[in-house]
Amino acid sequence: MATFYTISDRRFFIGTAALLNSLALAGHTDDTVVLDCGLTDDQRRRLGESSRVVPAPREHGTGGAPLKPVAVPDTAGGVVVLIDSDMLVTGSLEPLLAAAEEGRVAAFADLTPERRFESWQAALGLPAPPREQPYVNAGLIAFSTVHQPALLRRWRELCRVAIDAGGPSPEPAGPFWKLEQDVLNALLMTEVEAGALAVFDHRRAPMPWNGADVRVEDVRLLRCRGRGGDVLVLHHAGPGKPWDGDAWRAYLFDPFVSLLPRVLFGPDVRLRLRRRDVPPGLWPGRAGAVVRFSGRVVRALRRRLPPRRRG
Repeated sequence: MATFYTISDRRFFIGTAALLNSLALAGHTDDTVVLDCGLTDDQRRRLGESSRVVPAPREHGTGGAPLKPVAVPDTAGGVVVLIDSDMLVTGSLEPLLAAAEEGRVAAFADLTPERRFESWQAALGLPAPPREQPYVNAGLIAFSTVHQPALLRRWRELCRVAIDAGGPSPEPAGPFWKLEQDVLNALLMTEVEAGALAVFDHRRAPMPWNGADVRVEDVRLLRCRGRGGDVLVLHHAGPGKPWDGDAWRAYLFDPFVSLLPRVLFGPDVRLRLRRRDVPPGLWPGRAGAVVRFSGRVVRALRRRLPPRRRG
């Protein structure tokens, strides 16, 4: 058994509902906890029907204060999974849970697995330079609080050190561009014992820009397959989310978007949304299919039209 923790607010409500439903459809009926960083009363009530919703500490979620390290409380026991609300679970996460039970920190490799900065040691006051090992994505992390009792506390502390030292880097080449993720990796490369990291192929948790080769094999079962084998998670990382107004139009061929109607409106999901909750492009059935088809036609026509002349 494990406990799954995620973070949400009013903008991420649709993604959170999709995540929680996908977890259950994938066979993970474990306890789920949602850190509330600004849900509406209605959203809070509806999520609370199948998950425990807890308020975020007042000082977090603003001014760059870290969120992920506080999503899991110090009182949590056993195996915990911290998972983003822009993910869909499309396969069993048992390989990651088993690694966590064995005492390792399980995560997927990032698209830049070689990312590492010697400056992390001085900036964070680490005991040694970061060793060479794969840089992982913080979108999904599984670990045991029994085997890694100091991980959350140190992650919180070092995030605060990085914030006090100037906060997130303004450019991707900076050492703290992805502050929480960079700090986590700095910690994993120094204070966490070498060999205690279980790294899974990033192709098994593809994002929109590296998921072109992913195909949906079974919509009902959420089964997807890519070059790395069976896909365990679809991760819609990045600033634009497909449930933000018409943003779904930019991801018409993305497997994540193609599965959203099933996980949001299926008759067997825990939290079934209403059509008025989501953009028409994510509706189920014929109505949503027509909207999505129209979007594809419009995109195809725009590509064929010559560019407009200015002036």
